[in-house]
Amino acid sequence: MADKFSPISTGDEATSTKVNSLFSSLQTEVNALPITAIQPGSLHDVHLPSLVVDSGTDSITGTHNYTNQYPGWGNSGIVIGANATGWSIINTGGTAGSGTDLEVDLGADYVLTGSNSGLLIMFNTNVVALDDTTTATGTSSLYGLFKIQVYANGAWRSIQRTERYTTAEMQYGPGISGTLASAQASLSKDVPIRTFISNADLATPGHVVRKVRVLTCISRKLAAAGSTQLSLKETNLSVMLIHASLQESL
Repeated sequence: MADKFSPISTGDEATSTKVNSLFSSLQTEVNALPITAIQPGSLHDVHLPSLVVDSGTDSITGTHNYTNQYPGWGNSGIVIGANATGWSIINTGGTAGSGTDLEVDLGADYVLTGSNSGLLIMFNTNVVALDDTTTATGTSSLYGLFKIQVYANGAWRSIQRTERYTTAEMQYGPGISGTLASAQASLSKDVPIRTFISNADLATPGHVVRKVRVLTCISRKLAAAGSTQLSLKETNLSVMLIHASLQESL
């Protein structure tokens, strides 16, 4: 390692100046080491601990259906009950909310500051159907929407920039009925959300975070009220509290 290390001799005065000078010289020597001087495998997880401070996962495997209608951009109102206007919490019981929420609870409160710099969130859901059950002709412009919420400082807060959507696939042409019910294409779509949540997403610094969940609803244009349904199947949510920060460069 360093080749200019001069230890403090027995009986020497250990002043702050001497100690600081000693460590400063060590720092200089270590930083000057060529990469070839470090043996392969000499630095591993014992020396370089994981950046993940805490983590959790949750999943739903069975089919869960939703009928609530999109309340508009920036509106995060949650409703329980079929065909209402508002978001539904993704739940094993679907719109009724009668089951268990898809939710990751880290089991402790963490302040997003200093070493606990943010939450890395990964969400996936398999959309198996987005149906319009009316018999009217024309296009219905159906969209299934999703959005992340973080439980911070005792309240659920929507992360608006995480809002995502997928579209229904309507089929028209020779031999295909023009009714919306029979023209609905079979879906098997993966909708992913990947995001990093920091204090900047939570309005004020020093937020205490603990839980994460996901909302969903349907946006319709021409479909009749009460005629649409979003069906999800395999749905997964993973959350990691990261000992790191974001840095951007050009």
